[in-house]
Amino acid sequence: MNIVYRAIVAIGLIAGLSVLGADAHAGPKQDIIGKWTGDRGATIEFQADGKLAVTVRKIPRPGSNAKPETKTATGSYAWVDDASLTVELKLGGEIKKDTLKIKLDGDTLTTTDSRGTIETLKRTK
Repeated sequence: MNIVYRAIVAIGLIAGLSVLGADAHAGPKQDIIGKWTGDRGATIEFQADGKLAVTVRKIPRPGSNAKPETKTATGSYAWVDDASLTVELKLGGEIKKDTLKIKLDGDTLTTTDSRGTIETLKRTK
């Protein structure tokens, strides 16, 4: 469960630019809408209604007999200001909350969670 939470929070929970009708100057509240993929294969999808879904694929270490696992968590997000948002996710019956600082630069989303973990995600097309 910890890896799912860590990936969810680290990824920033966090956020794709919805090119459908999005103005180039729409700002982060519109730019974050859509699907993002992190370096380790986790994805997060921010919806316009404040909901989000995070999917994490846990790949076992080489030599392990374990099989790859895919876990999904759902929740919500709310903007604190133009550079940060709060995220609330349901993980195995528990509600996890965190505040993320975000930076959007085109198709790149960088998040920093409350522990200082930085993650970079790319917009999924």
